[in-house]
Amino acid sequence: MMWGFYSIVTGRSAIHFKGNTCLLVASIILSLIALSNIITFGDRVLFEIPIPELLLKICNVVRASGRFFWPVYYMIIILSLTIVIKSTKTKGAMVLLIVALSVQFTDLSGKFTEFHEMYASEAKWDNPLKSEIWEKIDGGKYRNIVFVPAVANKESVAFSMLASKKGMTINAVYTARDDYAKREQYNNELTNSFKNGVWDTKGIYIVDNSLLISTIENKKANDLFLSVDGFNLLIPNGVLDKNFKDFDLKPFNFHYTYGHKINFGSSGDSHVIKGYGWGESEEKNTWTFGKEASLYFVLDKPKKDLMLSIRMSPLTGGSLKEQHITLIANNHKIKELSITSTSDYQFLIPKDIVNNKLKIILNLPNAATPKELGINGDTRVLALSVESLSLD
Repeated sequence: MMWGFYSIVTGRSAIHFKGNTCLLVASIILSLIALSNIITFGDRVLFEIPIPELLLKICNVVRASGRFFWPVYYMIIILSLTIVIKSTKTKGAMVLLIVALSVQFTDLSGKFTEFHEMYASEAKWDNPLKSEIWEKIDGGKYRNIVFVPAVANKESVAFSMLASKKGMTINAVYTARDDYAKREQYNNELTNSFKNGVWDTKGIYIVDNSLLISTIENKKANDLFLSVDGFNLLIPNGVLDKNFKDFDLKPFNFHYTYGHKINFGSSGDSHVIKGYGWGESEEKNTWTFGKEASLYFVLDKPKKDLMLSIRMSPLTGGSLKEQHITLIANNHKIKELSITSTSDYQFLIPKDIVNNKLKIILNLPNAATPKELGINGDTRVLALSVESLSLD
């Protein structure tokens, strides 16, 4: 391409668009579609050009618009090759092309190795549904597999196969095009109903960790709520189902042992106490989502005041220098503080306000998105990164 440009500048070759007007117009249109109003450098947003809402809706019809520049890019390469061949002697053109190909292959050699390892290795799928309980589910009695919320992921493939085998329906699937507004509305209605203990006796439910507390509070005596193969499984009236009577089914144990350190990393056990306002656990931590998050403990009535210790980090950046926290325990305001760094923060909870249950609410008025702080393009509303906690 550089040699082609040099040939044009020096007059050794010329570009003639006669007869190629359509290609030129198409290239301009495709280039305009590929442009974005959000200017970034790496993962940092430099600035955003405001555009009318109507134009934004029209442009949003095209997903991953940058790929529309690919045809233009290929036309530029073809044009460059044509100029090199026409403006250079045969031997010179061959040398230039060989050098260009050598550079290209050298540049792509790492990717060639990566693709070879990816496609040459034997693909083996390990079905995560290993317990016999899945085979015992009666597809005639339970007609639906319901994910709460309905979010398709790699695990839902196994449940799709189970649904097909049992003649059941499933609500977590991949589609080519989603109506995001309707999907969000459906999930909100489904989650709100589920939180209130409203579920269909003709369905089995795969419950998100964020709903464990409300599920254990609302489940009826004849409902089975179990941890099976790492999934939270609710079977309405499962206790009465003869297919499950021979299984040693152990329900969730939410009872907290004083002094136990709960890890908020992906391999930890924070899901048993997290309520609303939490994101997916990362390797070593979990972020709060939104301006409020909750924790829920089932424990023995304390004989002394309790010390809650939380190791956490604040989201800061740009003009935001600290995160303000108000901690509420069983509807009693315990403490307000502002944090600026990673540390173990402690909260003294009077024993008189605790019986056998303790609900913690974290009010987080300074929660913000990394995008609006100029950190990166993340649009999640974050405040605290929690690593662990303990209650003594």
